[in-house]
Parts: sequence; C-alpha cells; structure tokens
Amino acid sequence: MTQLVLARKPSLIQRFEVGEATTVAVSRMRMPGAGASSERLAGSVSRGTCARAMGTKDCARHGCQAPQDYPNEAKDCSNRNMRAVLDELALQPRQMLVVGTRSDRVGFYDRCYASERAGGFREADRDYAAFFARHSDGIAIATHMADCGFVAVEFPGVFGFMHLTRLNMSLPAARHFLQHALGHYGGRLEDVRLRLISGITGPNFPQHFADEPGSRPDDRFPGWFAKGLLRNKTRPLWLPSDPIDPADVWEADNREVMRRMLLDTGVDESQLVMRDVLDPGNLDLGHASHSWGVRGHIDVGRDAYVIAPTAIASARAASSASLWAMPSLPS
Repeated sequence: MTQLVLARKPSLIQRFEVGEATTVAVSRMRMPGAGASSERLAGSVSRGTCARAMGTKDCARHGCQAPQDYPNEAKDCSNRNMRAVLDELALQPRQMLVVGTRSDRVGFYDRCYASERAGGFREADRDYAAFFARHSDGIAIATHMADCGFVAVEFPGVFGFMHLTRLNMSLPAARHFLQHALGHYGGRLEDVRLRLISGITGPNFPQHFADEPGSRPDDRFPGWFAKGLLRNKTRPLWLPSDPIDPADVWEADNREVMRRMLLDTGVDESQLVMRDVLDPGNLDLGHASHSWGVRGHIDVGRDAYVIAPTAIASARAASSASLWAMPSLPS
C-alpha cells in the first residue's frame, strides 16, 4: 500500500539561541527556494513598506499575504502579518513590544513609553538603535529589519538587541550601546554573550560612487577603503588619487566591520557567536532585502526580528496552516 506523504510548508520563522536563556526568531517574507518566490509566508511587517498604506499603489498585496478581495481600508496588512508571527511564537499581543530603529538612542523597557497598535501589540513611542529589557519583564522585543546587522545580546537577567547600519558602522557605536546597558542594569562585561543574527554580505550589497560631495567612497564609508574593507571590484588597483567612475562596482566587507565593532566592545572572541549568520541578500532564503528591493528584484519590505526570553518564546504546537491566508475582511 502506497503511503501518501503531505508536503509541509517551510517554517514561517527561523530560530536562534543566544546565551543561556534567550531566543531570536526571524520571519520570512517569501517562500524560500531557488530565485525569488512570489508566494508569501509572513509578508512585510512594516507599514512603511506597504504600498497601499503609503498611498503609492492601489494594490494591498505587494509584499503581503492579503487575498485578492482584501480591501485594507484600515491599512493594517503589515500589522496582521506581524500578528501571524506572534501567533507562530505562541505570544500574546500584550507580550510584544515593537521598537523602531531609526535612531542612535539606547532604550530600556523600564524607561519606555508605548502605544497600542492595530493587532493588539504595543509599539515604542520613540525609535532606538539598541533596546534592552529584563527577562523578568515577561516581554518579547520585535523590530522591522532588512539588510542591516542585528546583534542579539544577553547577560544575566537581561536581553536585547543592537542595530548595526552603515551610518553607525564607522563609529564605536556597539561599545557605546553595550556600556549603557551594562551601566543601567549593573552588568559585567565578562558575562555578556553576543550573537550576530543577520547582516547582508558584500556581494549582495554592491555600491556605486560619484565624484561629488556626499557620494565619494570615504563620504559614505569613512575609513573603510584605507582599512581594506571597501574594494573596487571593477578596478582592483584603484587608488584615492584616481578618478571615480560611477559605473564601477564596489564591495563593502560588512561582516568583517561588524565583527571588529563587536570585539571593540571589549568582549573576548569566545563571547561572540558569528556562525549561521543570515544573509538577507541571498534571495533563496526568502527574507526581506532592501538592497534587492530598491533595484526591483523583489518587493521592498521588512522581516520581523523578535528577541525574547526562551521561556516565553515557546514553539507553537498547532499547525501553521492558518497563516497562509489572511481574513478577507478586518476583524
């Protein structure tokens, strides 16, 4: 007798363990596989990338899993996508705090103000480049990410994240973030555990420069070329005294810069994990990538990066089948 084997959809999320008691979950926008699938998993979790919400298109389905007849009058597709991620993690909306990252501030849950959003979860009223909470606070922290570096942090009783972006990767930003967190909670550097969860690689983040203020290599990546971290792939023998050709393709070694930044915090190499780092620019993985989105290869969108005490980020026992179709009308 032939046994029928039902194919299972890939998991909506990928999990990473950090230190002793912290878990990170990263959602996928699209179905993983060769090329760039148009079939959705979570879809974009950022309202700022929703075409309908931003008024740039009538269609509410670009980068999201809304069905054909979904009106989206409340412009809440991205919130529903985020709610699907919460459901997959068996988290209640009240346990989730969404934190924006368009800032250089360091934030702490016990000093944060938040407002409730559609979907029932809360969102911090200010953006932060790094954010921390105690395990005993009983919350999960989520943010919207694409290509930037996401660093998970744990030290006894405390967890959080640091957001590494091109704008802060030439500065001792990670050291600054971590020192503030240790000072706030009374932690010790030797107890810190860091894990780089994601960060786009150079080949998937090609750069072009022009000979005008703000667009030269050292304007956008200060000091990288001199340190061997920015290379002209088109003309490998290029020197700063040579003219800048806008057609040249350059490659930035983002991962190595992140590694140096994290070691600059003062942690020992044994306290830093950089294995199995996600490359959002690898389209086969199904993640959001701003680099590929702005070039039209995929929809512009953001994945959910959720960090939480392992004790509350338990695996969902039920099937994830209900995630593949949103309700046709808002509830």
